[in-house]
Amino acid sequence: MPIPVQRKPLPRPANPVTARTPTPKAPLPGIPIGDSVPAANPHVVGRVVPVVPGIERLYFPQRPSTTPSRPSTPPSTPPIRAGVNRELQTKIAPASHVHSTDDLVPTHFHCILFGSEDSRKTTTAAKFVTDPEDARIIVTRRAEQLIPLIGMGYKYVIAQDTEVVKEYLLYPERKFGAEWAKRPEATLILDDLTYFADIETDANQTRTITFAGGEEKEVEVRDFRQVIRSTKGTMFDVICRSVMMKPMHFIAIALDRSWLPNPKEERITPAVPPSVYKMFGADFEFILYIDKANYQLLTSERRIAFSHTNDKGKPETWTRVIAAKHKLPFLLARQQPPILKHEEELDLRAIWERVKAAGAACAKGAR
Repeated sequence: MPIPVQRKPLPRPANPVTARTPTPKAPLPGIPIGDSVPAANPHVVGRVVPVVPGIERLYFPQRPSTTPSRPSTPPSTPPIRAGVNRELQTKIAPASHVHSTDDLVPTHFHCILFGSEDSRKTTTAAKFVTDPEDARIIVTRRAEQLIPLIGMGYKYVIAQDTEVVKEYLLYPERKFGAEWAKRPEATLILDDLTYFADIETDANQTRTITFAGGEEKEVEVRDFRQVIRSTKGTMFDVICRSVMMKPMHFIAIALDRSWLPNPKEERITPAVPPSVYKMFGADFEFILYIDKANYQLLTSERRIAFSHTNDKGKPETWTRVIAAKHKLPFLLARQQPPILKHEEELDLRAIWERVKAAGAACAKGAR
């Protein structure tokens, strides 16, 4: 039987590309101890770049990049929030200053008035003022929607572009004149909020990016959540943090919309994105719904329960919720007779006068 011969494995040849010279014990001229110099590879054409004066290093040449240059930061105009913050620097009290709710008296009327088509929204909002010179109307659709106001002397502007609407909401005292803005009952009416939200959402579906070479390109925003987030941020800046903090009344007119948060509940709210409505619901003191069945104003939420028999013969119930709200001092919320009834006449001025008088009386009694 032959005896197997054990052969030693041959040594692996060093890769000339990755081979490196050992670190010298004594420093070379111009190279500190610990550095290593790549070995020259005769099969690779490289480029010599000086590392230290008098010493050169051989390395692989850089390949030209095949990927397009990454776009730089796109903003070409200052963001709206920066302008709003500058406007509010002199209006917001320092955070360290402590206030008292006894000194808090309602001074201006902030309201979202919504309902279905042809429910007298524009007329009801315009009649809030006793003098037409106190009102300025921003019309986002055609001027014909103001036909019910013919012969009453109201002033209005047509703003069918989102940038124009934002300009009038951010700086109404500049657009309509300082003389009007200083009137004690100056009232700004947006007709309507639904169309403003629609055109702002459409504008946010594309974005302009600027590449490193200066080239600009319109790209589509594929994530619709980012679109709605931009819309919500813009409307928060121009309405909640700008026009609602100015010394004037503000009424926003909107259409209604019906949507189903769950299969057994139907909600009727202003026709804006749900996240935008939640933001407005927290900031506006009044959200009033015009019930077209009897032309009454709903001042608080209404819940209507329905029941029917399904295909299997079992009873099912579902609820319709109509959004509406108002804010009153807690000490007067349960006063009898109530300051505001669940249904009121289409008279915003009467509602405001009662709420303002009640708030002033409550604050005076606390003193």
